[in-house]
Amino acid sequence: MKKGIIVSLLMYFLVVSFSNTFAQEKSISNMTIGVEFGTDMQFFEQTTYSFIRSNNIYGNSYGASSYQTIATSLKNWNTGIKVGLITKNPRFELFSGIRYTNIKSKMYDNSSMGYFFIILKQEEQTTEYVRVIDINQSSNYLGVPIEASFFISKPHLFTPFIKLGVSVNYRISLVEEVNFYNDAMNNYKSDVLAKFNETDDFYSTGYFSLGIRIGQENKPNVRFEFKAPTFYFSKNTSSFVEASNYGIGFQFNFQMPI
Repeated sequence: MKKGIIVSLLMYFLVVSFSNTFAQEKSISNMTIGVEFGTDMQFFEQTTYSFIRSNNIYGNSYGASSYQTIATSLKNWNTGIKVGLITKNPRFELFSGIRYTNIKSKMYDNSSMGYFFIILKQEEQTTEYVRVIDINQSSNYLGVPIEASFFISKPHLFTPFIKLGVSVNYRISLVEEVNFYNDAMNNYKSDVLAKFNETDDFYSTGYFSLGIRIGQENKPNVRFEFKAPTFYFSKNTSSFVEASNYGIGFQFNFQMPI
């Protein structure tokens, strides 16, 4: 987590350097405010836990195939409010604001049985386990993005741009749910969740974007962006997957002059 914060700060300085390079005149000629919506697709692999057993081989082999019917998912979406600062250089813009991010992950069995086993206690002659349909995590983050964009051509109705951005986010809540095969097992929820790895409180990203602005200069406009690549400095946002440092994303923005 400390490494992610350090890298995020370095990205902040990089954005500021980008700003100083293109903002030849620092006086602000216009401001905008708007909303954004986006999603990220972070690459990942399923985390391996020795206490998880797939239902189709329970009681037989505890080899590598014990995960063959267990699947995981990771979903990430965000929304926020951003203020844009436009210098007298019409090609350069700087944005910041508040961003809410939700990251959901899930572990479930995708066989016809629809459940898997979690070992609570295992001794030489006795094994205590529960049947689980799925386990869900939902992490909610609040953060501050800083973005610098540069229009590739002079402003037109359709104007392409490139963007460099970074976002540091702090988790404000974590919701975890375990759906058992039998409701009588609900008392074991805390025992099950305690077996999984803890997640990070901070979630940080840096990204490059290629987008297009639709609308006239100094008028309300919409922007579509393709974020590639996106760098994730905080990988432990889920207890169920081993997330990659890389991914892609999409962003939609609506901005209007103040």
